[in-house]
Amino acid sequence: MSTWPRPVMWALPVALVYATYFNYGYMLGDVSYGGTANGTLVLESCQADWSVFATRSTCVGEVVPDEGEPESFRHEFARFTVDDVGMPIRVTDDRTQSGRGWHTVDEFVPSPLFRVLLLVLPIAALLTFLRALATVRPRE
Repeated sequence: MSTWPRPVMWALPVALVYATYFNYGYMLGDVSYGGTANGTLVLESCQADWSVFATRSTCVGEVVPDEGEPESFRHEFARFTVDDVGMPIRVTDDRTQSGRGWHTVDEFVPSPLFRVLLLVLPIAALLTFLRALATVRPRE
């Protein structure tokens, strides 16, 4: 039986859980399947999300649909940057298909490999933790 020090026992599962979070935020947080534009988004602010090393942002703005009343917009893990604030961005309303609401018209769909990783990483983290927990014996 192993006598892993407690910090090592916790470090690997924590790293794998963070890798899963990062993978979600970076690859799946802003999936867009394209579509026909039926609104315009104007961002009011974008803040870099440092939990994913500022590769994505949390943005707030307003969507003006081609038909209808303006709607507030907030999106985490967005691909927008501070440079996009104040610029008109064509968007489509996808609530009927995905339930996600407004998203950009350009298509951004991650590789199926990353979708598999999103499933595998938390399972690996759990199994690693349980294995480490099972092999640790109390120090004397």
